[in-house]
Amino acid sequence: MNPSVVVWKRRWVTRRTSKGSVYRVWETPMPRIPDSIANCSIYLYKSEPAARQGQDAGGSGFLVIIQSSADPSRGYLYAITNKHLIEDGFCVIRINLKSGDTDCVSAPSEDWIFHPDGDDVAVYPLDLQGDFNWVAISTDMFVDKECMQAYNIGYGDDVFLVGRLIAQSGRQKNTPVIRFGNISLTADSSEKIKYQNREQEAFLIECRSISGFSGSPVFVNGDRFYQGETAHEMHAFRKRKHPSFAANEDPPPGGESNLNWGFKWPPLFVTVGPLLLGIDFGHLPHWNDVYQKTRKTDYRAQSNTGIAGVVPAWKILELLETPSLVDDRAMEDRKLKNKLLNEKPSNGIPTVKG
Repeated sequence: MNPSVVVWKRRWVTRRTSKGSVYRVWETPMPRIPDSIANCSIYLYKSEPAARQGQDAGGSGFLVIIQSSADPSRGYLYAITNKHLIEDGFCVIRINLKSGDTDCVSAPSEDWIFHPDGDDVAVYPLDLQGDFNWVAISTDMFVDKECMQAYNIGYGDDVFLVGRLIAQSGRQKNTPVIRFGNISLTADSSEKIKYQNREQEAFLIECRSISGFSGSPVFVNGDRFYQGETAHEMHAFRKRKHPSFAANEDPPPGGESNLNWGFKWPPLFVTVGPLLLGIDFGHLPHWNDVYQKTRKTDYRAQSNTGIAGVVPAWKILELLETPSLVDDRAMEDRKLKNKLLNEKPSNGIPTVKG
């Protein structure tokens, strides 16, 4: 696990209460999200004609890659989406081309692999050649439980998802949008989320999800104290015993209000990420009784709570460690290693390229 670490300077922002009292808060700028991250997104449809016409149905997915142990410059590519989308027949993948157009990959439902515990995630191995314009998420970017603890990821951390807005998904090419939010509840295997007659270990995020966003990758950015050269040293800093309270002291003549914390503020803060938090599997609905004037009818109307469910990234990692996939990678690594061993430099001496 080697998540990227970007340092952002924080700043004091002066604000006033409704009564005119002055106070200041720390503010961290939201990191600019690279345009290229959108190319990890794929769209799923029921048929190739539907995909080419960009029909308003289906869902999203994304590409991940596992580094080859035989040649670190190569890797194994997989499409990831929700199990329920594949079961509903959305098995045609639409991917952008470098030419600006799109093309389709037919992925029969029987070739997708599901999580043995029934989690709402599915994986499909594929190998895209040079015409496709894609970006894959390395498994090094996946959040696992160790990462959750090390970086103290939890309530309020910033998240964003990349997926398909069916009202503007793009007809000529995939044009994924990015939606933003925060973690509302961390995943807990002992307290699963009930959703559509099943239970799922999941994060809940305040990030409105609608039809079409199922299968979208969800990323987390974590603001943290920064001291030292790495985020791990930052974590050690946070574990030291600090005062758990602050007292407002009278300012010196002409000075500003001062808080005596018993230690100096670190000069920088750190944003860890983006890291893959998991995969969106849908929004949690709220059902309201329907009334005709004052009489309650037999009908109920569904409204969006604004809360989305996210299958944790470690569940995707578990799926990628399915024995058949592990065996396939091992077999390909052996072939690749033998190929590298048999390559000869200009002096005719066999060598292994690093």
